[in-house]
Amino acid sequence: MYVLSARRRTCRQDLRFARTCLKKNFCGIKYNIIQKSSARGRRLIFVPGIMLSKIKNIINIVIKENAMENKLTHFDENGNAVMVDVSDKPVTHRTAIATGAIQVGSEIMEHLTAGTVAKGDVLGVARVAGIMSVKHTSDLVPMCHPLPVTKCAIDFELEKENGIIRTFCTVKTDGKTGVEMEALTGVQVTLLTIYDMCKAIDKHMVMTDIHLVEKTGGKSGDFLFKEIKNEGEKNEASSNYHIQ
Repeated sequence: MYVLSARRRTCRQDLRFARTCLKKNFCGIKYNIIQKSSARGRRLIFVPGIMLSKIKNIINIVIKENAMENKLTHFDENGNAVMVDVSDKPVTHRTAIATGAIQVGSEIMEHLTAGTVAKGDVLGVARVAGIMSVKHTSDLVPMCHPLPVTKCAIDFELEKENGIIRTFCTVKTDGKTGVEMEALTGVQVTLLTIYDMCKAIDKHMVMTDIHLVEKTGGKSGDFLFKEIKNEGEKNEASSNYHIQ
């Protein structure tokens, strides 16, 4: 008998656990699984003698159960993906800011600041692309609700010495759900557009540090990103860019 895993708390951990389970099928050996709960959490115990397909079924059941235990709102009681029902939620004012950066080489930075990139105004085109993507977020992210965007702004900060182009996407709405995904989508597409406009010069570009900076409104309250330097230690967001 072989105990494969101890306590698990999230679906991400379940997925890692599932991959571990499949790796345990050494040389076609088949295992039986017994699900066991204790004060330390749920465990799966392997006993030789059953088809691997049943392992997958039991893993799926555990993932569904953990989804409900952790109250993941994009799953129903059967573990199926659903769009959250916001019918009874009140309309409130909501805002979100997301940020991200792209590291570029010195040649790209020189062309960009001089306005000599062959494809045209890089930051101007990237700004329009980011705004357009914000308005189409619900078409790109399956479980996002279509929202009436009342404001969308894309701003840039250039660190010429370090070759960093940082973008900020601010989104506002009056709605029943937040605009965090819209802000994050705006940042991603803005950075992708910069890459597309500059890749003829140099493809050694890296998109990084993409995250939500701040959000206000809604049932969950306000949020301000904090950098985690060490385990259990958080510092206030390094950016001075805040919702206006």
